[in-house]
Amino acid sequence: MKTRYLLWSLIRFRFWVYLLLIVGWLLTYTMPLLGGEMLRRFMDSFTSNTTLSWGNALLLWLLISVIGPVLRPLIFFIEPLMTQATIALLTKNILLRLFALPAVQALTVASGDAVSRFRDDTREIGVFLIWSAVIFGRLLFACCAITIMLSINALVTLIALLPIAAMLVLNSVMMGRIQSYRQASRTATSEVATGISNIFQAIQAIKVATAEASVIAHFRRLNERRRQVALRERIYGEVLQSFFANTLNLVTGLIVLISAQIIAAGTLSVGTFLLFVFYAQFLMNCFSAFGMLIARYRQVATSFERLGTLLQEAPLAELVASSQTYLSGTLPSIEPVTITPATRLKQLEVVNLSYQYPGTLRGISNITFQIQPGTLTVITGGIGSGKTTLLRVLLGLLPCSQGEIIWNELSIEEPAAFLVPPRCAYTPQQPHLFSGSIRDNILLGQPSDKQKIEQALDHAILTPDLMTMRTGVETIIGPRGVRLSGGQIQRVAAARMFTHPAELLLFDDLSSALDVETEQALWQRLTGKPDTTFLAVTQRRALLQRADNVLVLKDGMLIAQGTHSDLLATCPEFQRLWHGENRAFQDAQA
Repeated sequence: MKTRYLLWSLIRFRFWVYLLLIVGWLLTYTMPLLGGEMLRRFMDSFTSNTTLSWGNALLLWLLISVIGPVLRPLIFFIEPLMTQATIALLTKNILLRLFALPAVQALTVASGDAVSRFRDDTREIGVFLIWSAVIFGRLLFACCAITIMLSINALVTLIALLPIAAMLVLNSVMMGRIQSYRQASRTATSEVATGISNIFQAIQAIKVATAEASVIAHFRRLNERRRQVALRERIYGEVLQSFFANTLNLVTGLIVLISAQIIAAGTLSVGTFLLFVFYAQFLMNCFSAFGMLIARYRQVATSFERLGTLLQEAPLAELVASSQTYLSGTLPSIEPVTITPATRLKQLEVVNLSYQYPGTLRGISNITFQIQPGTLTVITGGIGSGKTTLLRVLLGLLPCSQGEIIWNELSIEEPAAFLVPPRCAYTPQQPHLFSGSIRDNILLGQPSDKQKIEQALDHAILTPDLMTMRTGVETIIGPRGVRLSGGQIQRVAAARMFTHPAELLLFDDLSSALDVETEQALWQRLTGKPDTTFLAVTQRRALLQRADNVLVLKDGMLIAQGTHSDLLATCPEFQRLWHGENRAFQDAQA
């Protein structure tokens, strides 16, 4: 989709605001036209027998003292209505697309790079719309000013326009380099943002590897490259700006040289000479703005392309699709998902569920099983057997290529939208925590309920840990929970799950960061909850013995299922794993 069509869609989104901006800038640039004419008449009144009428004097006073100071603030008030609405719409449409994609595959770039695109590229597009509205006023001024100047003296006008034309040619020639410098600066900024994000995500790994010095050195190199690129862009821009300023001085000098003889001959008045100089200054600004608009148009095309990559395979039309942005007024209410007796879990059936990672032979194939309410189902298998992949495909975090998920005889078309609290809740193997307090991470914006929090903390065996923390549940955990141990991170994520009650709880290797005593206490409390169903990935013998049904995976396929005693008697793969080959089932004590 071409850039101009995308921009037109954004203009239509706030068409009346855009039209008001155009009218405002047309009126704004009408004032210099009238101001130049008033200046000419005013100066000619001193050098000739003509006089400036009271009506003209009053008009001049209105232009200078009333209309200008009132019109500009109105425009500056309207402009954010356009830019912020544009930024909000682009951001909303991208987020809608990301939320609609399978979660594991939603973001194809680093989070720091994505933040840079959300911040910089959306703003670039919003500001361009303002520039495009201003250009109407500048175009009106340029056409009218050149017409007036030509009607007075064509020779002086053409000589004054020659340096301006040369400036435009140079501007168009140099725009390619300006564009490359700007793109390099944007890329360097994204690399720095990505570097910051990666460092905060890997703080523990950096400390364990004692790599602080090398990481800081790498970050300094990123910043040095950004500094060099930004400095190059700034110097180049300043040189061009200086050239444009000197071009204005050259135009003024040429007008003075040519006009001197004409004024001496009496065919050009002093007022007319000042009008030429006055208009020439505005014309320089107008033509410079035309060149900058072309450069910004190219940059906007790049910004649309960068934002389009976040949409993955979706058409760019989705990026500019009009919808409510709720920048003012009442926010829409969010209807919570509710469970009725008819929709309570009676049976979850998975039929021939399959998925293959792009470009590989890895994944899961034709997995079929059932989960009954109130039972504990355990998924187990060797490393790389597809345990985590199965959970992700079941929850819609990865797209299934084949198969069906059936909830109470209802086929689920969009599991990511259906399998959410209060139907289903999930704690991944590596849960994500935010750099706030433990309370904030548990509630995730829910109204604070002390009893609910205490109950969730108790179920997650977190209460003893909080007693050792000075601020308890208000403890700030840092980026990704760096101030907590691995087991505490797992249990905070579990507590978050318990504050969003669900019928089916899914755990991906919850025991991996827990000691045996904590794990046993945790599962004892969990399995004691009435009317709760569990699906868990684990390699711990205690939980396998407790399970109502064990699913054994190998190479992405379900090779056996049943109780642990049945599998020990009938499944060679389970026997091999149970008896410690590859150390898959060894307890933490060993």
